[in-house]
Amino acid sequence: MNTQLLLGIQAPEYARFERYWPGADSNNCLALELCQQAARNEGERQCFLYGDEAVGKTHLLQAACAEAALNGLSASFIPLREMVTYGCGVLQGLEQQQLVCIDDIHVIAGQAGWEEAVFDLINRCREQDTRLLMSSSIPASSHAFELGDLRSRLAWGPVLQLHELQQDEKWQWLQARAEYRGFFISEESGQYLFAHYPRSMAFLNYALEELDRITLQTQRKVTVPLLKQELNAP
Repeated sequence: MNTQLLLGIQAPEYARFERYWPGADSNNCLALELCQQAARNEGERQCFLYGDEAVGKTHLLQAACAEAALNGLSASFIPLREMVTYGCGVLQGLEQQQLVCIDDIHVIAGQAGWEEAVFDLINRCREQDTRLLMSSSIPASSHAFELGDLRSRLAWGPVLQLHELQQDEKWQWLQARAEYRGFFISEESGQYLFAHYPRSMAFLNYALEELDRITLQTQRKVTVPLLKQELNAP
């Protein structure tokens, strides 16, 4: 595999396009389409995705790298939140890849050296015709990015805000993810879950992990009594 995930960081098995759930939101659907095109070395040369936590930004970037590998392309996934302590030298040479995915780019906002390094990388990627996908919790136009030239470069391609799913879409997502992991959540259990626990995607991801662990350990089905006894909000 010629996909490069820096410092041994591996994309989760579930981070695939077919497991991303865009719902009916037009931005989510377009983001999926653009990332799929980038993984085929097609479409827009650059795309900037932003939005709240757990709306699928990292999932799409990791899926793009995984799909690029299946298509025989070279790709790098750079999780800046984890990489920032290693210094901006980690960005050197990335333009030699066919696809570069930079996650959590907002963490370098306000750091002059990093902002200049990202600015330079964007220019090099454009010169080398390297496709570039970026994710952030803040818009590309945010003045948290102090370098004006960087703000303009971040918006060289489509800038899309991803949105959280509606409750019925979250329920469909939860059922599909549970089925993929090998357990079932009944309608009654789902109604209880949404009525008594946080409905954020961050919590639902946590709940999914916990229910997977609990059902494996106890060999019990997901029921309302099990939720009451075993599932605690973090």
